[in-house]
Amino acid sequence: PTFSSLPVEAIKWFIGGIIWKITWAAAILSACLRGIAEGIFSVLMLPWTIVQAFVQMTKYIKARLYKIFVYETEDQKIAQSLMESVGGE
Repeated sequence: PTFSSLPVEAIKWFIGGIIWKITWAAAILSACLRGIAEGIFSVLMLPWTIVQAFVQMTKYIKARLYKIFVYETEDQKIAQSLMESVGGE
């Protein structure tokens, strides 16, 4: 049997299958390329991510230490002056 002797529906089904396989292969190739590109991008951005995390940690530590050493000493001074004004030690 030659291609021209097949019914039209069989030819449409055959061509549809070829188109589906091409589409499927393009989708798989696209997903693979995207995964590779994202992997390369994340590796290249790793130093920047580490620096950003370090900056955020140091800001938090600085704020926490400032609160501990400045606010608590201020609170102690206020408490001491209140105790002295009330007649405590």
